[in-house]
Amino acid sequence: MDQAVHLGITGIKEVAFEIDETIELPGATEVGINFEQSLNPNMEQSTVELILTVRLFKKSEPEKNFLRIKTSNIFFVQELKNFATETVDEYNFPDILLATILGLSISHTRALLAKCTLGTKFDGFFIPIVNPGEVAKQLFLTSINNTIEQ
Repeated sequence: MDQAVHLGITGIKEVAFEIDETIELPGATEVGINFEQSLNPNMEQSTVELILTVRLFKKSEPEKNFLRIKTSNIFFVQELKNFATETVDEYNFPDILLATILGLSISHTRALLAKCTLGTKFDGFFIPIVNPGEVAKQLFLTSINNTIEQ
């Protein structure tokens, strides 16, 4: 049986930003994107921090980032204690919760990237639209239900 999860956003901030304007602006089909995450639950505050790093690079030169941004996205999860396991500092989060906080974090990161690139040659160059369910599968190594992909 599914249980309701009460979720709120308690913090969004840019942790790091890098830009390399020596790299020529790639065409849309030439852009590679890489996501990395770190999930940090805090039982005392009923929060989960998702630190999201996004790298944008030319597919022909994947070792050279032209944009890299790292953000901290903190979510209040009222039912956090319900996801704790018997193993210390381990949680069993529902796939839909992971996909939801990831989708919100990607959106927040897209907005911060827009702010950071103002006045640069990459002004207006945003994170491509991605399916958070698919990205969550890659980042969290879970079997996200097909229902969140629709």
